[in-house]
Amino acid sequence: MVQVPGGGNHWTRAIVFDRAGQKIAVSVGSSSNITPDEERRAAINRYSTDGSGHEIYASGTRNPASIHWYPNSDTLWAVVIERDGLGDNLPPDYLTHIQQGGFYGWPWA
Repeated sequence: MVQVPGGGNHWTRAIVFDRAGQKIAVSVGSSSNITPDEERRAAINRYSTDGSGHEIYASGTRNPASIHWYPNSDTLWAVVIERDGLGDNLPPDYLTHIQQGGFYGWPWA
């Protein structure tokens, strides 16, 4: 069984299997807008299909609300929702290629 953090803000989770059906990627948003979290939050986590073998695939993604493998590839993409309630100018949401082991800046940049 895969255990992912719950509670707080950004409660949605996106789940995708790799092409081989051996690993599950799970996106978990931060629990707040500005405070660092436990390592599995504001991150894309990866597990074996039986829930074992947890690893942080990428971190610093404030709220990766959607993740998807590029068709017929091992290239992961994510839509990351940035800060809420700050008006229309700061900062924008973004779509990005996710690199394994990558750090995407939240909450420091």
